[in-house]
Amino acid sequence: STSVCLDGVVLTQADLDRCQPTEFLNDNLIDFYIAFLSRRLSAQQDSVAVLNTHFYPLMCRDAADCARRWNSKEVLTSRRSILIPVNEHSHWKVVLVYNLPALAHALGQAEGGPTEGKGKGHTETSTPEPTPKKRRLLPEALSQESFVVPAPSPPTPKLKAEANATGNGECCIYLMNSVYSVDRTCVKTIKRFLTARVTHEKGLGVEVEEWVNRIPVRDIEVPRQENFSDCGVFMLHYIELYCLKSFRQYFDEDSSHRTSLGRWFAPEDIPRKRRFIMALLLEMDRLQQQSRPTSGNAKKSRSGALPQTFFDMM
Repeated sequence: STSVCLDGVVLTQADLDRCQPTEFLNDNLIDFYIAFLSRRLSAQQDSVAVLNTHFYPLMCRDAADCARRWNSKEVLTSRRSILIPVNEHSHWKVVLVYNLPALAHALGQAEGGPTEGKGKGHTETSTPEPTPKKRRLLPEALSQESFVVPAPSPPTPKLKAEANATGNGECCIYLMNSVYSVDRTCVKTIKRFLTARVTHEKGLGVEVEEWVNRIPVRDIEVPRQENFSDCGVFMLHYIELYCLKSFRQYFDEDSSHRTSLGRWFAPEDIPRKRRFIMALLLEMDRLQQQSRPTSGNAKKSRSGALPQTFFDMM
């Protein structure tokens, strides 16, 4: 029977069986594939963080405690992109927290700006201005020669002015969901986490919550599933594509590229992805059996050569 390990994630034959058509991918398979991508695409990821499936449930239980447990050596707001797998009601989707440095800049300006000195009882009562409707473009070319960060219209005039002053663009939360849904419950949880973590890092007061709550939330029009079992495969495909530097250049180039990705990839990519994940696990099992100590110790190597990614093989 198959048993394979990578970065502390151990898969068994039962997990491998879930790669079959009509089966749901479980958290073990998704964490394993995320670990694989983190290893193979580390040179392309730059300031992208892909969290494992355990992170969102921890946020739900206690966002503040989860924020304190975040890597103490890392500044969250230095991350350009954070991808958070979310499972709600037995359905997988991914949340992209985009351009946190823009939030950090806005908070830095606010510390010495007009918002300084407000009491703890202050509450922001104004509502964000509606975001102008974006012109929709199809992602026909994912390779760009230059990396250009635009400054699209953020939700409030003050945030817009501060973003334009540095060219940092806007901080935004994007939802990638293979089934159309208006449910944004997970965003509230993620914003609580962001508030707690940024407050922990910067030592700021109640204003952090005010600024985090201003972060706009948008749904990305992505290819969607036509059955009940492929949500996990779609989510992994969204994550892997986003981790490719060529796509992020396209994504960053123009704000209109960020919400209209209905032709991001072909429908046949999804069954191919299932077959690829199964082949990947079998190949890694073969490689790890070769590197297994001859003394009979069943512990398998966590290092060594890894197979190619899905897009390397296309």
